[in-house]
Amino acid sequence: MADELDQIKNALNRHGVFLKKATLEKIPARELEIFEEVGSSFGGTRVADIVAVQHFPDRNLYFVIECKRVASERRWIFFRHKDVKVRVARQIGAGQPPSEFQIDPAGSCSEGFEYPFRSKSDDPTAEQDPVYRAASQLSAAYLGFVQDHWRNRGSGLPEKGERFVPVLVTTARLSVVQNVFEAAPLSTGRLDEKLVLKDLDEVILKHPFPTPEGVNDDFRHKTAADPWHHRYTESLYVTRAESLGEFFSEFRREALAGL
Repeated sequence: MADELDQIKNALNRHGVFLKKATLEKIPARELEIFEEVGSSFGGTRVADIVAVQHFPDRNLYFVIECKRVASERRWIFFRHKDVKVRVARQIGAGQPPSEFQIDPAGSCSEGFEYPFRSKSDDPTAEQDPVYRAASQLSAAYLGFVQDHWRNRGSGLPEKGERFVPVLVTTARLSVVQNVFEAAPLSTGRLDEKLVLKDLDEVILKHPFPTPEGVNDDFRHKTAADPWHHRYTESLYVTRAESLGEFFSEFRREALAGL
């Protein structure tokens, strides 16, 4: 029986379900309502691992959360984005623009790569696909959830505002390249100097997510107040699972709520 239980545990570990359950325990349940496996539709059926909402007197703050367990020996490596403006949150409310933006030169990142920093291979590869797929999965669930709220607003905007924040929780180690790329010669496109990485607990990944095929009523078509280059790009909060306590601190939640 013990061997069978170990086999079951190992099988479940490969799916990352325990990361989601542990994440649920880190969300302050006294202040937030918490929901699991929340479905929506945005170019197909989408499911958010977790949705957590905090009710403030004049607004509701929604976190749409995707949990991605990565083997402990893997690192997600990001590059600084040329544009340091990031979306704090999408929002719906009377007298409110569709998004709030801020300047974040430290956290604004573009593409990410997964790299096995402990590998038996003499020449391990860095793969972009795992990070891209995780970001796309979260973006789809997040946008489906926001679109549902746009549809439910009826004939006008709600007086009580709604703000929406996408969060990607991962066990991967997060690193950002610090090199100055003037040193990369255009003749080869290679970086010859020593690579410099900085480990962080959180980055904001600016992930492009165009309207999926078959979606004719993408609410983002109506967000003309957003800069054109941000309208179909999502600012995703990528955070290490071990730093969730800080991410969900009262101070941080109030800042994300725009208070």
